[in-house]
Amino acid sequence: QCPFGWEEGWGSCYYVAQHNTTWGRGLSYCRSQSASLLRLYSQEHADFIKGKLVGDSWLALQRPAGSTSDAWTKWESGGSLNYSSWSGGSPPSISSATTSYCAAMQLSGRWEVMKCDEVAFVICDYTPGNNPFMLVGPVVVGCGVVVLVLSVEVCLRRKEFIDKNPEVALANDDDDDRQVGCSGVGGMGYTVYE
Repeated sequence: QCPFGWEEGWGSCYYVAQHNTTWGRGLSYCRSQSASLLRLYSQEHADFIKGKLVGDSWLALQRPAGSTSDAWTKWESGGSLNYSSWSGGSPPSISSATTSYCAAMQLSGRWEVMKCDEVAFVICDYTPGNNPFMLVGPVVVGCGVVVLVLSVEVCLRRKEFIDKNPEVALANDDDDDRQVGCSGVGGMGYTVYE
């Protein structure tokens, strides 16, 4: 079962963030949710995701600064890259070894290479069953206050990410994802939303 606000498909859960950021911050955000950046395994899988895109979106592929190889053969998590959809049929040759480059999926479904410090949208990819503490569903705890019970690990990692990156939380604050307090339930995996 997928966490609240995540969409199920292709054996995973996907969260399409409605903000864009750098590749590194996107990766950190997804990791704070016990997830990874988007990985694709087939044309059918890519077509499913393409329908969810709101703009160029990061993939879990990076060529770090200092790398002497143009090879894009493994996902950031270490898994083999067995499917690709590069614009032009293959990734472009990159001459600079001093800049990190990352891959993104365009609205067309084709992949492009961008500098990792540019911004694109983030899609987090979570495999259900990887977290034994997953509890999903709204619970009313008081007059006008709703507590959304999520994974203890996901809540704690999200709080840790926001504490370390307050500018991201403030820049991307919206009414449907605004944390208003956790008094009395802190450390229990509960997050209070308006």
